[in-house]
Amino acid sequence: METRYTIIKNKRELKKLIACCKATGYACCDYESNAKPIYNRDFKPTILSVSWMPGFGASIPLDHFETKDYTSPGWNWKKMLRKFGEEVIENYDIVKVAWNWKFDDQINQKYQIFYRGTCLDGMLAKYLLNEEKPNDLKSMVRRYLPEYGNYEKQDAFDKIPWDEKELDPLCHYGCQDTDYTLRLMIFFEKKLIDLGLYSTFRNLIMSASRVLTSVEKNGLYLDREFNNQLLETYKPKIDAARQAIYDLPRVKKFEKKYNQEKIDKYIQSIELELEELDYNDPKDKRKIASREQKISNIKAGIFTTKKEQELIRPINLGSPVDLPALMYSERGFHFDVIKNNESGKPSTDEETLTNLRLTVKNSDSPKAIFLDRLLELRGLEKMYTGFIKGWSNEVQDDSRLHGRFNIHGCVTGETKLILKSGFVSIKNISPDSIGIKNIEDKDLWILTHKGTWEKITHSINKGEQKTYKLSTSSGKVIKCTKEHKLLTPFGMKRVSYILRNSLPIITYDTTDLVENLTETSKEYPVGKKPSEILFREIPGLPGYLASSDGDIFSIKTTSGYLDYNNPHELHKTLNNQGRYMVSINKKPTQVSRLVYMAFNNTFEIPMNLVVDHVDGNKTNNRPGNLQLITQQANIKKRIHQSISLNFHKPNSKLDLYEVGKIKYDLLSLPQLEVMRKYSITRNRVSNIALGKSWGNVKIEYITECKYIGLKTIYDLSVNCNHSYIIKTGIISSNTTSGRLSSSSPNAQQIPKTSVDPNIKLQLKAPKGTLYIASDFSQAELRIMAHLSGDETYLNAFNSGQDPHLAIAATKYHIPYEEALKIYEDENHPDHKIWKVRRKQAKQIAFGLIYGIGAKLLAVKLSDPKSGIIVTPEEAQKEMDIFFSQHPKLKTFLKKQEKFLRKNGYLVSLFGRKRRLPQIYSSDRGEEAYALRLALNFPCLLPSSQALSKTKGWVNYEDLKVGDEILAFNRDIGESEWQKVERVNVFDYDGDMIRLKTKHLDVLSTPDHRWVVTKPNKISKLDKTEVLTSDELYNSDKPYAIPIRAPHNNQVKARYSDAYVAFLGWYLTDGHLKNGNIVRICQSNTANPHKVDIIDSIMEELDVEFSRREKNQVIWEIRDPGFVYKLNRLVPERKLNMRLLTRLTNPQLSILLENMRLGDGWSVWATGDKTQGELLQALVVLCNNTSSMYELSHEGDLSYFKDKKPSKYGQEFVRATKTSYGVKFSNFRKSVNTKNTYNSENNLTKEKYVGKVWCPTVKSGAFFTRVIGEDKRYRTLITGNCQSAASDMCLFGSILIYYLMRQGKLPPTKSVCLVHDANYQITKPENINIWSIYEMWQIYRNPLTKPYFGFQIDDVTMDMDFVIGRSMAEELPFIPGYDYRKMLEPDFSVEEYMEEHKKYKHIPISEYKKRFNKQMKQYEKDFKRSHNMEG
Repeated sequence: METRYTIIKNKRELKKLIACCKATGYACCDYESNAKPIYNRDFKPTILSVSWMPGFGASIPLDHFETKDYTSPGWNWKKMLRKFGEEVIENYDIVKVAWNWKFDDQINQKYQIFYRGTCLDGMLAKYLLNEEKPNDLKSMVRRYLPEYGNYEKQDAFDKIPWDEKELDPLCHYGCQDTDYTLRLMIFFEKKLIDLGLYSTFRNLIMSASRVLTSVEKNGLYLDREFNNQLLETYKPKIDAARQAIYDLPRVKKFEKKYNQEKIDKYIQSIELELEELDYNDPKDKRKIASREQKISNIKAGIFTTKKEQELIRPINLGSPVDLPALMYSERGFHFDVIKNNESGKPSTDEETLTNLRLTVKNSDSPKAIFLDRLLELRGLEKMYTGFIKGWSNEVQDDSRLHGRFNIHGCVTGETKLILKSGFVSIKNISPDSIGIKNIEDKDLWILTHKGTWEKITHSINKGEQKTYKLSTSSGKVIKCTKEHKLLTPFGMKRVSYILRNSLPIITYDTTDLVENLTETSKEYPVGKKPSEILFREIPGLPGYLASSDGDIFSIKTTSGYLDYNNPHELHKTLNNQGRYMVSINKKPTQVSRLVYMAFNNTFEIPMNLVVDHVDGNKTNNRPGNLQLITQQANIKKRIHQSISLNFHKPNSKLDLYEVGKIKYDLLSLPQLEVMRKYSITRNRVSNIALGKSWGNVKIEYITECKYIGLKTIYDLSVNCNHSYIIKTGIISSNTTSGRLSSSSPNAQQIPKTSVDPNIKLQLKAPKGTLYIASDFSQAELRIMAHLSGDETYLNAFNSGQDPHLAIAATKYHIPYEEALKIYEDENHPDHKIWKVRRKQAKQIAFGLIYGIGAKLLAVKLSDPKSGIIVTPEEAQKEMDIFFSQHPKLKTFLKKQEKFLRKNGYLVSLFGRKRRLPQIYSSDRGEEAYALRLALNFPCLLPSSQALSKTKGWVNYEDLKVGDEILAFNRDIGESEWQKVERVNVFDYDGDMIRLKTKHLDVLSTPDHRWVVTKPNKISKLDKTEVLTSDELYNSDKPYAIPIRAPHNNQVKARYSDAYVAFLGWYLTDGHLKNGNIVRICQSNTANPHKVDIIDSIMEELDVEFSRREKNQVIWEIRDPGFVYKLNRLVPERKLNMRLLTRLTNPQLSILLENMRLGDGWSVWATGDKTQGELLQALVVLCNNTSSMYELSHEGDLSYFKDKKPSKYGQEFVRATKTSYGVKFSNFRKSVNTKNTYNSENNLTKEKYVGKVWCPTVKSGAFFTRVIGEDKRYRTLITGNCQSAASDMCLFGSILIYYLMRQGKLPPTKSVCLVHDANYQITKPENINIWSIYEMWQIYRNPLTKPYFGFQIDDVTMDMDFVIGRSMAEELPFIPGYDYRKMLEPDFSVEEYMEEHKKYKHIPISEYKKRFNKQMKQYEKDFKRSHNMEG
């Protein structure tokens, strides 16, 4: 509840604020700024907001442009900030609270304020509770304080640039930030205590925050002069690497053919244009001559226009069109396609190239050379963009890489807009400085992708941003940011997303518009003015309006008042019934109901009535199309529409986007398929394909993306949120600018080792200092040895051996000392062999610790350039050998997997809980195999079945990776098709748990995971949880296991509803006479209502048919095309998965209902088991439950009703084979683990020996079909069944940081923490035997017991120390060396390494014995210099 927010205007009020903080003992602080980087000269903190208790807040005006208007004369913001800092932030007794304290604390330190006492960071608390994103404050407010959700959008506050926000709303916003942060932190702190994580939070996480604040503040010093040299020299390297690929004979040959094909196609398109022209028409004479001249020029090798020059350009090795053609086509290298990207095209990413290289064993073959050179080019480009040009863009004014803020944006000022009145640059209608300008009075109308002229309401100047020049395959150009959205066949997508996923874009040829705008513009309709749209308030829902166009708008603001001048449209989604829905007060509501209520002034829809669409189009929510009818009448109308179908869909008018999607589909689908998919005529599809209609709509790819520096960026706001088309023909989305987001050079991606040492050479130590890096040696392996108790590794570590070399020596049966001698002697003939052996031992050890599989291990063990290629089978053998030699490691990993299976998280030594909800993500690679397997572990019997998209019900043992099966998405509570990521088989001997009810009988392992909910919550499947069979067995509570769910069907209608209804009758009451006549028969005396239904369907089919009637009605269709299409869709008059997966949800219901009517069954009977299974699949997709069982067996007798003979005198029918029955219902939704009426447990235990199976899908749950003791098949939903090392480094860094702050260690500055390494800078005189030994003592085994309850005593956490003048120079530490020499001009690395040979065999652990005297002297000198002697 907001109660009191205020602005501090004078010193007296500041003292009251300080007193409030002291009285409560809390100060939640948050700075706002002008959004410039902190270490740039133009950075300004604008306010500091403070809350001392929930509901209260005050803001201190700082360097804001309106500060003088609000504060008393003589107000000095720096003095006021300093006073607050001294009294509150530096006060031990006041708990500081913040969200992302590292940012605020760097501002504190910038103004010489250094916090003392306790600090609680809400963002870090949330991260420790649940590390999954989002972690930002706004998302947490929406989740935990929903009544204040989206407060940042009040009065469009989020759209105003940060250096232009007025002081009053900015202070209100700042107080909301601190108020909600304080409330959330109180809640999170209680949660941390309850979960036993508070010690980890205070002793590790918050202490680390202080260290990391220092790291970010210190930054990495970038040698700008050297960076500029690399900018100049790297381009030629990249060009040379690219040219080396162009010079390959096969590439030259391909390019010649490829360009010739483009030329031929272009000439053909001109010739087609000539065919459309009339040689006898004088008007066409000029066009004919122009086109004939073009053909002559091209044949003569003359290419003049940009489009023509594009035909003969070199292959673009970064193009999503050119490169796949070169790699995968027969005229290119013809590689096998082993992976597709998100758009379904063959992948060309680095992982794919690496895996393809492993398939080519001959390193001298053209394929191998091509892949090696392409990977080399990619590596150079990655280094250039990420670590040379990228760092050049991110470095701040102090020549350091700290953090950098990036703002989202759109297009540059010279972008030409197509207005109804002419062409104009966007800059000319936008404000001169950053901000928003209302230009509704200018009456400017712009062409949109809907093919209409829409009014521009606002223009926006977003300031300078990173800008890129994009070029398309036809030469179209746009200059924009990577956050700008363009139109693709998959909707509006950001440029960054388009480039990353190689998506095509839809463009519009504006040639005709450019040449004759006045005449051409008349072809496009004008959209409605805002004033032409009628709005009505929705009764009972204050703040919401319905429009006469059938849309819903909100006029609510976060401050509570209603802004009628600026309604914003709510986002609409389509539900499974094809109706539009919007979210009102976080509840999905039908748009049709809201519009009806608004325009008929009614508060609610009567319970026995429903809103009906008069024209049958459920998306047409205009008031005149809505009426109230009874539920009974609605059901009858729905049945009539789905069965008799006596209505026509309105003719759909295509827009530019839909045509773009059609053209994209025409690239890979036949015209007939496209016609069905979009429900349009063959003639329309043909005209689009030939360019006779919509010829100006093109499908293109971005062929070049070039960074062009910082440019001023502009954007538009267009009526009805439309897009707009610019003069070059590229279709852009009007976006809005969000708050500045922070990013920084990712320290974890700084290459530890690089093919080019120049990368890290840019990161030089500041003048007068050196880098000192402390790097844990095999930290993960040492911790694993401690946790598992593996003697081999423990002995190797404790005896000072190289563990990887020791393992290799054991494997190849030679003494360790002999192997070490060979490995260290570069001149020994076997040196390279042992170098490879040690590397492989290391890859195997670390790979298996991280849980990688045989496939990825094969990649890591291979070195194609050296001729070493390891197959997955060979890698698997290495894994088996490793685990046979280290059984305790295997046992430990199995225990971890078991814990994960049960709990869904791991607990590190430091108490961190590592949850793995993303375990279901298909984006994770092989490295996550062990973790994913541990969580996705549905262990059921091999007779259990999954529903395959192509094969129907398939036994688990027959599933293959890549098969699509019907999965259950817990996030939305619906079924959907997902790929099988893995199929695992386990030998099992132990207890199984049987779930047996009247409706289900299934056997599972105790660790099997079930999707469950409370019995009274079964209707809400989007709020389920996952429990194991064992947990359900031991629980006192009953749980409901869902057995059906709505289907999230993304299929678009390709058949008419009448045709689908016809299929239902054909499959049950129809047959194919003589192989070419479709016949359906029905009794007109017994079933006259069915005759009427079939008559309605046949009339809607749009095919000629005959009808004759005697004792029965016979309909016949003889159309060869119709019969051919029917035979392809349902060969042999049988259901198939291809048909079921092509139907929309309503059509699946239509098919099921008409099959039921045609067969006349309550139990559907068939002699074909496969057809019974497929009917059960149809029932599942229709969100119904079913059971399938054997109805009769060969020789069984079936009698007629009351055992009376038939009219033909027949008394019974004798079965000639087994028949199957399928019974279905939409009543039952779940089975319960306990009976709700008597609490009897439906779960029992029994022994089982045999195999269990484990398929894996990304969502973690899928539909399964099981057969119980009653021999009935039924369906239900079932579940899929480096931390400590980095924390050790982090905690060691914390201890050293505090000892250094206390003056007990020489001063160093941490500038980068990379995994388990800490990079610091310090003066050379601080690097000596004593300081190195003291740091080693702390790092080798930090005192963790008092803080986290554990201590590693059986293995030493060893550490390597390296010194350098840059991050690239990592020279081993030499005891007794005077490191001031390293800064002298004549320093020699060769001489240094010669000196090092004298000491290389002395471990740090022996320094105290060998150099005790020198160490004491160094310590004494240090204490004397700090006045600490004695």
